[in-house]
Amino acid sequence: MFKNLDLETFIEDLSSEKPTPGGGSVAALVGALASGLNNMVYSLTVNKKAFNNLIDEEKSLVLVSIERTKNLKNDFFKAMEEDKSAFEGLMNAYKLPKGTEEEIGFRNKEIEINTIKALEAPLNLARKALELYKEIEIGVKYGNKGAISDAGVSAILTHSTIESAIMNVKINLAYLTNEEFKFSVNNEIDNILKESSEKKEMFVGKVYSIIEG
Repeated sequence: MFKNLDLETFIEDLSSEKPTPGGGSVAALVGALASGLNNMVYSLTVNKKAFNNLIDEEKSLVLVSIERTKNLKNDFFKAMEEDKSAFEGLMNAYKLPKGTEEEIGFRNKEIEINTIKALEAPLNLARKALELYKEIEIGVKYGNKGAISDAGVSAILTHSTIESAIMNVKINLAYLTNEEFKFSVNNEIDNILKESSEKKEMFVGKVYSIIEG
């Protein structure tokens, strides 16, 4: 599994001719990094004076958000593997024999099926990354102000995850011929990207306001 590789090995594999890891797995890794940064803010917040001064309801919001952020981190690790598996499935479909009409028909069907799987992996990643903004909002609002820049970087990385995932959706979508399906997916990813851009700008703006006083 990618998460068990040391950083140098992962980057060396990424830099090589190996088909995986690629952009999809990197996008998911960035999501995991964004989650880690948000929980870093929480780790520097919980049981500190400012946290202890919060009312119980606010403390509960933070503690629940910590667990949700951890779960998202694990989801992003899974997404790294799902992207790898989907890409390998697509490559295997392209390797199928095409010597007869029957083989060509079967191969084309398998390519279409696996192309859809290859775009669903980054699409699900983009959907999942959008959920992280809910936790970043709590981190920005209640997090240790000395670490607030890390919450801002988390927002930036979350948007990077989404934008990167969407690019991987689009490159696979281009090979499909079902126009109704393509329209539906394009509409969804346009909305995801718009919402992500707005949230990223909002949270980064809030962080700068806190930093600059």
